[in-house]
Amino acid sequence: MHDPVSKDLIAKLEKYTGCRERDLIGCRRYVRQLSRDLPTFDSIWLDALVQARRLTPFQADCITSGQEESLLVGDYQLVSQLMQDRVHRRFLGRHTGTGATVLIEQHACPEGRREEVHVELTRLQQALQRIPAGFHVPAPLDFRIKGDLLFVVYRFERGLTVRELLVRRGRFPEDLVRVFTSQLMAGITALHEMGIGHGDLRANSVLVNRSGALVLLNAGLRHILTPQWTVQTELPFESYDTFAPEVVRSGQWSLSADEYSAGCLLWQMACGRPPLHSADSLLKLKVHLTRSIPDVREYAPDVDPATAEIIERLTRRNPAERRIHPDDFAGERRGRLSIRTDIRRFTGRTAPPLPMPSKPLRVPGVPGKLVAGVAIAAGLGLAGYGVGSFWNNQDPAAAIANVAESEPDTNNVDEEDVTTETDTELVAAQPASLKKGPLEIPAPDGNGRVVLESGKRYVASDLIVRGSVQVRTTGDEAAVVEIRDQGWRIWADEVQLQNVSIAYQTPPENSTAENPAALVVCQSRTFSAERCLWLPFEGGLTGSEAANQTRCLAWRPITQSASAESSLRLQDCIFHPAGSSVMLGGLSDRITLNNCLKTSGGDFLELSQSAFATGPLQLTCEHLTLRSADSLIHVHCPAGQSEPEMLYQIQATNSVLNFSKNGSLLKLTGSENPAARVLELSVAGQILLINPDRPVAAWINSVSGQRETIRVRGQIEGVLPQAMAFSGESTQAAAASELKDYRGPRWNSVAPGIRAARLPESDAGLIR
Repeated sequence: MHDPVSKDLIAKLEKYTGCRERDLIGCRRYVRQLSRDLPTFDSIWLDALVQARRLTPFQADCITSGQEESLLVGDYQLVSQLMQDRVHRRFLGRHTGTGATVLIEQHACPEGRREEVHVELTRLQQALQRIPAGFHVPAPLDFRIKGDLLFVVYRFERGLTVRELLVRRGRFPEDLVRVFTSQLMAGITALHEMGIGHGDLRANSVLVNRSGALVLLNAGLRHILTPQWTVQTELPFESYDTFAPEVVRSGQWSLSADEYSAGCLLWQMACGRPPLHSADSLLKLKVHLTRSIPDVREYAPDVDPATAEIIERLTRRNPAERRIHPDDFAGERRGRLSIRTDIRRFTGRTAPPLPMPSKPLRVPGVPGKLVAGVAIAAGLGLAGYGVGSFWNNQDPAAAIANVAESEPDTNNVDEEDVTTETDTELVAAQPASLKKGPLEIPAPDGNGRVVLESGKRYVASDLIVRGSVQVRTTGDEAAVVEIRDQGWRIWADEVQLQNVSIAYQTPPENSTAENPAALVVCQSRTFSAERCLWLPFEGGLTGSEAANQTRCLAWRPITQSASAESSLRLQDCIFHPAGSSVMLGGLSDRITLNNCLKTSGGDFLELSQSAFATGPLQLTCEHLTLRSADSLIHVHCPAGQSEPEMLYQIQATNSVLNFSKNGSLLKLTGSENPAARVLELSVAGQILLINPDRPVAAWINSVSGQRETIRVRGQIEGVLPQAMAFSGESTQAAAASELKDYRGPRWNSVAPGIRAARLPESDAGLIR
């Protein structure tokens, strides 16, 4: 046994971090390992939260040292510190309301100038918002003054700073230097055309994002915070590597100083070290005044003559001699497709994992555009390729992995290949038969939003979007998306469905058409569904149901690097069809089920062989109800391995798992007994109801079909075997799946199981 966590610590966690009391449930295993026979102080709970990735070490240190108030800056929480110098700190943060990930820059706010700084920052924000996004000069989302500190919030860009890349990879290849030269000069030119000087160009303020573009951080802040420079002015030591000589003479920041700083930064990229190498900042200032920067080709002979000439002109001590015409670098700003691939390979190979605990799903806001053209669709593996043709094979569970053998790189699609069709064009392109019947799903707008009319019926059509896509219904009555001969196929970076119903009309018995492998087939980094309803099949299943079960959702997470984080989130959803509710073609970093209902047989989560091999499964359930289900998790195990490799961690609160006669919590299917291959099955339950006499794990022999109960390693806590009585039949409204006269233990005032009032309407009126 261990001592409970103090109420004071719970209050701090809920106020200053993203942790909640239920997150402590999954940490009990770590608490036992850390405490042994010692009392479990709050510090042990904090260490356990860090090990369970519910808290970052930075947050735990702040709480331990009594500085938890520093974690909250207005509407933003500080999650982790990314870098620090003597006057500047950079944090990873997130919005407390939307959960959006942001970058937060901390600077010292000069005394007596707070009102002036606020006014100038507002003007800077408005000016930067007018710079086109293609120049990658982000405008602040928000700024807050807290005491003597200024916090500036930017949209999060995943990538590495130039300094991090120089430390990890050394000097940049010649072709990357050439492209970065044009990108950097284009960004500076865009700033200068708005009358803004960057003022802080150095290796830590320039980021290389995942698309291979340079992002200029903190543009214009130096001019506002320190309008006059003196020798006593505190600056990052790194700033003296790129300090312009005219600023040393006059103490005034100027636009020409950005050109000199850019030349020194490019010299550093090409050679792998600053042009004036010294530990004495005053000596660096003197050298900038008295000596010229050496030719870059003395240290990097492979730099092409044109790029070397640009760097030489930028680093001249006379500002009048630095002017470069935009035509000198405009041709290389976008770069060849192969160059952009080289950049992503150069940066992605060393990208560290994102220090983010339990990252919430970000609200779509990134502009998404419909990718048109047969070549694009073919590259995604969707054109002319029916879902049933790749799923109905010898191993249907593994077939989702074959949707696309390689991840498409939509970042390599040029703007010329991207179009956004208007609603008029889409309606004109519809066949006459569809114009009279169900509507065609409209194209996404510039922000990736697809708005459906309340109560209308639509025919499913492929959605291929670069960025985020959000499909939602206006009004209370959900729109219905009809599935016909193939599933609804969606490909995007982030996918969100809101208040949408999915309906499928099965073919008649004499038809040769096959049922689709899944009603919704999606490949994305994140997937979220809220108040969505998968309706019962209209007409029943045809053919061999055992070999051709249709899944409700087939999802495969796609990631571009080890630092990319994927998530699957289902909230207030109902799954009526038999068969698997969710089929996974790869494991997600987080799977969250909140207030979901499955009313018929089959498995809730089905893992293909490709998902089996990708890593541990972390599943969080809250107010989940299964009725007559075969299993919560069904895993297809590949043959030929014997090492313990499967790790399943389940956290369940106020959930009701009503399994069929042969059901179990975990079902493993394979030709060999996989019990020895389960490294651990950990269930941290808090009022988790399961039928009595149902095994925790069972093995189904894929050859003989025999079923066998197996014992697996791990700890099972908080599971209550209990007979269950529901209010009505599973085919009725959601309220019929609530527990009837429940008098057992409770986690809180709410009875375990679904909250029917929050679920979408599921009566037969939607089926017509």
